[in-house]
Amino acid sequence: MIKLLLIFVIIYFCFKVVKSTVKSLGFNVAKSSQVNTGHGNIENVMIQDPVCNVYFAKEDGVCNMIGGKELCFCSEKCRDKYLAAH
Repeated sequence: MIKLLLIFVIIYFCFKVVKSTVKSLGFNVAKSSQVNTGHGNIENVMIQDPVCNVYFAKEDGVCNMIGGKELCFCSEKCRDKYLAAH
């Protein structure tokens, strides 16, 4: 049991050393703020559904131009509720 714990500590320590070395050498991979899904660039942001108030990634939502304004919904069900109410 002690051997297993010691092996885990050594592996964790090696991981931290490698990670800090890579970071100090400037090999950080910058996360993109935009995702290309084949439909043009869509900002990868969290937005709130105007019907159920849940937050979701814009790229996963259902977006439509309604009244000259782009509205995004978490699902088609919420979009349909919004359209029925307005």
